[in-house]
Amino acid sequence: MPFLSSLKRALTVNFLLVAVVPILIFGLLNIQLISSHQLDGVRDRNATQARNIADEVDSFLREVRSDLRHVEQVLSTKEMLQPGRADDFLANMVRNSRFFESIYLLDDQYRVVSLGVLPKLLARSEDFIGLDFSGHQLFRSGKDLKMPVWSNTFVSLVTGEPSVTLGVPMPGGFLLGNIRLSSLGKLLQRYSNVGIEVSIIDQSGTLVAHNVTKKAMQRVSFGDHPAVVSAMEGGESTREFKQGPLHTLESVSPVSTSGWVVWVGLDMHIILAPINDIRNLLIFFMAIAVSLASIIALFNVQRLMTPLIALGVRTKLIADGNYDFSFRPSGFVEVDELANQIESMTHAIKMREESIVTNERRFRDLVNSIDGIVWEMEYPSFRFLFVSKQAETILGYPLQDWYEVESFWEQKLHVEDLAQAKSYCQLMSEKHEDHDFEYRMIAADGRIVWIRDLVTVVVEDSRPVRLLGVMIDVTEQKELLDDLSRSEQNYREIFNATSDAIFIHDSETGQILDVNQSMLNMYNTTYEAALVEGIEAINLGENPYSKEEAKLKFQFAREHGSCSFEWCSRKATGENFWTDVNLRRAMIGNQSRIIATVRDISDRKEAAEKLREANESLLLLIDRMPIGCIFWSPEFTVNMWNPAAEAIFGFTEEEMAGCSPFDTIVAEELRGEMLALWPRLMSGDTYAHSVNGNLTKAGKSIVCEWYNTPVHNLSGEIIGVISMVQDVSERKAAENELERYRLQLEDLVKQRTEQLEKAQQELVQKERLAVLGQLTATVSHEIRNPLGTVANSLYLLKDALQGDDFPHLARPLQLAERNVERCDSIISDLLDFSRQRKIEKEAVAVDEWLAELLDELTFPADVNCHWLLNSKAVASIDSERLRRVLVNVITNALQAMDEVSVTDKSLEIITMVADGRCEINV
Repeated sequence: MPFLSSLKRALTVNFLLVAVVPILIFGLLNIQLISSHQLDGVRDRNATQARNIADEVDSFLREVRSDLRHVEQVLSTKEMLQPGRADDFLANMVRNSRFFESIYLLDDQYRVVSLGVLPKLLARSEDFIGLDFSGHQLFRSGKDLKMPVWSNTFVSLVTGEPSVTLGVPMPGGFLLGNIRLSSLGKLLQRYSNVGIEVSIIDQSGTLVAHNVTKKAMQRVSFGDHPAVVSAMEGGESTREFKQGPLHTLESVSPVSTSGWVVWVGLDMHIILAPINDIRNLLIFFMAIAVSLASIIALFNVQRLMTPLIALGVRTKLIADGNYDFSFRPSGFVEVDELANQIESMTHAIKMREESIVTNERRFRDLVNSIDGIVWEMEYPSFRFLFVSKQAETILGYPLQDWYEVESFWEQKLHVEDLAQAKSYCQLMSEKHEDHDFEYRMIAADGRIVWIRDLVTVVVEDSRPVRLLGVMIDVTEQKELLDDLSRSEQNYREIFNATSDAIFIHDSETGQILDVNQSMLNMYNTTYEAALVEGIEAINLGENPYSKEEAKLKFQFAREHGSCSFEWCSRKATGENFWTDVNLRRAMIGNQSRIIATVRDISDRKEAAEKLREANESLLLLIDRMPIGCIFWSPEFTVNMWNPAAEAIFGFTEEEMAGCSPFDTIVAEELRGEMLALWPRLMSGDTYAHSVNGNLTKAGKSIVCEWYNTPVHNLSGEIIGVISMVQDVSERKAAENELERYRLQLEDLVKQRTEQLEKAQQELVQKERLAVLGQLTATVSHEIRNPLGTVANSLYLLKDALQGDDFPHLARPLQLAERNVERCDSIISDLLDFSRQRKIEKEAVAVDEWLAELLDELTFPADVNCHWLLNSKAVASIDSERLRRVLVNVITNALQAMDEVSVTDKSLEIITMVADGRCEINV
């Protein structure tokens, strides 16, 4: 603690603690004991008072129950009352009692038979006779009541005071007495001391009586008081209750007769007032005692510190090199003895300092003669305390820089070594372990100097305080080691770079001396296992691949200089594989060695085996295939001829070997075709199929099907052509016969199809005529007759209206005549359909005919019509049928316009001649 680092402050604090702490502890304990004792006395008195009040309330309730039992006994004894006098008896009991407000005698159906009430209710007593009390709280449970029972409290409608009902069973009925509880309030008023409250609470937690009458009338609930809840369960308790600013000491005691609770509460502020006064008085006296003790303690501290301060001043002079020591007696034996010891120490220090100066001079001479930088450093600041003169020779910096430049050592360390060197030195120093390490420093001329630093850690009080060491220049040794390391690394890289496994063996014993990384990968082993287990672990162990055979190979290589062979080796996992081994004798480091170069040829062996199997399978396939297989050389001569080809052409493989196909299997007339095909195959055409005639050895002409394709080697060059051939002479003959039959069948099918189509048309026409027979008769009778009448009428109107009086009716009459003709034409069409009417064409000027048709039609007023009739074409058409077609097209166009919500509706009809035909565009 920085505050207690001063002796004066430490003594002051200790003296004050010794003087003050006992007083404080004694005073606080007294205050606590007195407060607890007084509070316990209040708790006991409060609990006793609650218990006494509960006994008084219990006595009150027992007296009431005794009076009601007396009434029950009188009513039960018929001889004691004259008949009809029960009401007078009950009224007299109520009038003379201090407790009863009313008494009711009930029959076994809980109806009022007799009653006694207060005098002011006598006039209404007849109203209560026969009143049903079965809904009263006492009878709601439905249980058969055998003992007196108390109801919950209530406020009487007659007196306006808290009341309770007591029920007593009797033979043939029940006796109810309503009891005024104002007497309990008067009982509690005797306890109206300052700060005390007394209450009686019923089973529901409601206030029944209180020493303050107004509170009793409020019927306050005490259900939230834990002490009241505990008392209702039958136990007494005393505890503190806090609710807002209210702090009360409450004691409760149950009333055994009715299950009520007596509650006595004291205001804790009033209870604690005298206790607080006593506590404040004790604190005042305690403060006075503490002040006096502090003054005495401070005086003793000042008296003790005066000679100690003077002794400290003299000691500082000694530290500054002034060894003349004098001290006046202080009056304290211990301080004077300390002064005498300091004086003796001063003389000894003076003698030792002179000896140290002499030894230091000798030490410096010795240090400067060492071929290295001797140094001393402060830890953990790494500030140099001493550096020998060799520092200027090795690094070139003046000694003054070592002492004065802050963090000199860290600044001159090579940037790549700074963090590691400093952290390592700190780690070992904190472990109190001497250590040595190497790092690079930058010399004054910019050179990089390798330093080997030998460090000794000086430990005081279990922590390192100084470092001593010697810096040795090892730059030349480092350069030599680096050259050696590079040479070894180059050798190792070359040694491990090859993909072949390399062993170096002792030429005499065959022991493995070194292996490369490829060997470890090839044999799935480790470097140590390879050297220890030897060649036994990597050989099959069985002839001809045993250890003895391997030694013979080594001996041959040692005698003849080299040896090559294939060998079955074994991996560390137990897997066997084939290798190609080359042994060569060599001199390494003036010692005879055997260098073994091992190459894994398992893949090559496997590929050779697969190739052999593939060749055998291919030859077997070619020999046994049912199709002729011929391999042609680039010169178009036979290199291979399988048995199937021999079966087709009759020539053996020996007869065809080296022969051209001409004059053997190809006729002279096909020579030109074959000579044209061959260059195409040799240029890389991968597929050439042909069916042509060939010759057999017997001179027979056959038809063969050929499939030809060029064959490439691994470099992509074409080395020949392979042909697949089969004799299809019989198949060709069969195909020709089938073709002839096919042509005959096609002709027959064509004839039968024409006959079927004609029959189908006739059948359809007959069905059509059958369907339209009746329709045609009906249309011609039902429609043409009215049309005749209309036509006659139009004729008479036209004849009657001739002249200049009715020119505006000429056109409507003309339109009506045309529509009548149109209807007649439609009827004719129906008749034509049933009779299969022929198309009747006539030459018509298209533009004029179309203009006349459009003139007959009526168009909606909101449609803009535009006609462009400039084709000037004359066409041969059935005008009536074409007319119906155009009318239907125009009608569909107008209907389509009605289905679309557009404001601008237009209809255009254009005639034109294109590609030699007349077109009508709507």
